[in-house]
Amino acid sequence: MKQSILYMLILISLVACAFPRDNPVDPENTGTPAPRKVTNLNARGYSNPKRVELTWNSIPSDGYIVYRAGYYNGDYRAIEELSEGEYDSESPTYIDNDIGLIAGKTYYYRVSAYLIIDNDLLLEGEQSDYSQVNVPSKNDGS
Repeated sequence: MKQSILYMLILISLVACAFPRDNPVDPENTGTPAPRKVTNLNARGYSNPKRVELTWNSIPSDGYIVYRAGYYNGDYRAIEELSEGEYDSESPTYIDNDIGLIAGKTYYYRVSAYLIIDNDLLLEGEQSDYSQVNVPSKNDGS
């Protein structure tokens, strides 16, 4: 019985692989390659007012998505989507001034670029390597 179930699962998997893919943002279907990986992400923390400034190398894209986590291998959550025109296309910058930032805590950031496909679907590239920053306390002089 167990062997029959295993064979059935293998058969279903093989048949499912034969179906055509119809994901509208699949680079194989659109002919559009995903944006390159964002590089040289740098984060700098400030205490007054409490904020983090991110900069990275510009790449051809329609925008960027900024992610933040509390640990380097933690759950990176999107905190901002920057559309074209909301950043300097030559040297993109983002200021994270979330009131929930805690002085003395280290935060980890990643950024990815995206393209807009068919006017409403996002084709996101690989996330950058992380950049970590400690938000200084007021007596750190930053």
